[in-house]
Amino acid sequence: MSDKLTHLDSQGHAHMVDVSDKDITKRTATAKAIVLMKPITLKK
Repeated sequence: MSDKLTHLDSQGHAHMVDVSDKDITKRTATAKAIVLMKPITLKK
């Protein structure tokens, strides 16, 4: 497997890649966040 990111060009700009030939795989992702706010903001 190559360490090169296929969605970046030689200048580091993102571009679309064709994934139509890739095998279908099940993937999951988990996100976590911390939201900081003043109590009055939460109350509203």
